[in-house]
Amino acid sequence: MKQKEDKRSSSIILSPHLESIVHRATTYIQAGFPVHLIGPTGVGKTELAFYLSNQLNRPYTYIQGNQELSNLDLIGGVVGFKKRKVIDNYIHTVYKSEEEEKELWVDGPLL
Repeated sequence: MKQKEDKRSSSIILSPHLESIVHRATTYIQAGFPVHLIGPTGVGKTELAFYLSNQLNRPYTYIQGNQELSNLDLIGGVVGFKKRKVIDNYIHTVYKSEEEEKELWVDGPLL
């Protein structure tokens, strides 16, 4: 996963068809909608996404996916627990015990 500004994508050559895709995608993104670029391998979907992010001055996160990619990998999840226990017996006739257990959440790259 990489988060960076990619200046080489600003030199992409736009055909009229590609310009219409860029215009449509930009319109959707500015309206707050997600854009999903689909197509066969090697046609430039990733390069177009880099170009769009640079045109809109927005950062991007590149995630290489496969069939084993899960929600935990993308949005994060619980990775364990944190336990805390306090016993107070400073005054020998008074016994105070306090326990707390929390889930440990780790954010994924989409968050």
